[in-house]
Amino acid sequence: QDSSYEDREKSKVHADAQDYHKKISYFAEHWADWKAAAEAFAKPTVENKLKEEAALKLFGKDKKLAHAKLKAVAEQAWKLKKRLPQLSTGADKLTETIAINKIKEAAFGVSTATPPSVTQDEAFGCAINRDARENVCVGEAASKKVKSAVTALVCLCMKSTKVSHTAQTGVCTDKADGTTGWDSVTSSPNTGDTTKIAKSCHSKKGQEIPPSNLIVSTETLKGLITTDGTDGYLGAYKETGCNGSSGHGVCVKFSGYLADPDSTLKKLTWLTSIRDLETQLNERQEEKTVVDRINDKPKQLSNAAAAAVAEAEKTASEESSTAIINGKTKSNVKTAQCSAKTYTTCTRAGCKWEGTGETEGTCKPKDKEEKTNAAGKEAATGCAKNEPIRPLVKTKKQATSKIVHLERGKIMSLT
Repeated sequence: QDSSYEDREKSKVHADAQDYHKKISYFAEHWADWKAAAEAFAKPTVENKLKEEAALKLFGKDKKLAHAKLKAVAEQAWKLKKRLPQLSTGADKLTETIAINKIKEAAFGVSTATPPSVTQDEAFGCAINRDARENVCVGEAASKKVKSAVTALVCLCMKSTKVSHTAQTGVCTDKADGTTGWDSVTSSPNTGDTTKIAKSCHSKKGQEIPPSNLIVSTETLKGLITTDGTDGYLGAYKETGCNGSSGHGVCVKFSGYLADPDSTLKKLTWLTSIRDLETQLNERQEEKTVVDRINDKPKQLSNAAAAAVAEAEKTASEESSTAIINGKTKSNVKTAQCSAKTYTTCTRAGCKWEGTGETEGTCKPKDKEEKTNAAGKEAATGCAKNEPIRPLVKTKKQATSKIVHLERGKIMSLT
């Protein structure tokens, strides 16, 4: 409708519902869809099945007939949309790139890193310098803690080279011990040893990662945590802190784990990010299941809308032809065409608008000279005005070949 736009060219849609819309009892429920449809019309595509030109040729009972049929189709489209699950903000905005980057950030600390390239600063989020290992290898949401999966592996696997410690080696693999090791008195974890640990993990590059795999992985991790009666420990723990020595532990500590395991694990930010991704992917999976069941309906409704307009246009054309008797046109046809209430519909109907604004004015038939000039111009150029109209039903493309289905189907109901 013209009331949805700020300008005559219909290029800018009102951000909020106008007084005209608010007078409609159900506007609040439908405004988002009306706005989306108006925005779609402002950017027409070749897929649009209906033509504004066709709608403008309808008057009187033909227009009412088309409106009734289109309204019925729109109501079906609205019911169809209501069947779609309501996605959370995170799931709605999720894309394949975002999902992949979340996994990379959880694994390496940054989305740009890979096993051969990840550095100690990227994995830990900053330079560790000479911070004590038992203070770094803690599952908390703070700087210089276990920020990524690689950080956890460094705490679990890299051998201690602190002189006063009896180093525990071979906890993971010989390579994971590292060549230089970690002497938290004189240095930070060696970058070369950090990349060795990252590269020691099994690669699933190019493979699909369904939500179920992520769920199994995080639940398996929880099952590996032991407790001393108060705190939790991931890895080899004996007593008094995860400092890397054989008498204490090569591990990650979770303070207060036994009292509240779930809240404690949420402090491990990279694990929380993966669990959030699990939830979002499950939402998308459920939505896709519904969309797959109703996938053909939007196209059927679009075809029904196009057929309704075509039928009404045909009726209008036949009635217009029979309205001419003995070379004279019935006055009611002429009057109906120039009874529009807005500048846009008036001028598109071949009439002239006498006024100063979109709705401030009067629509009148053109005089004989104006009609002749207009007809001559179209005949000379061969270009009669033809603009696509707003779509009745719109659906976004659904991905079918990947696990991360990242475009939400939307169906818009118009009046």
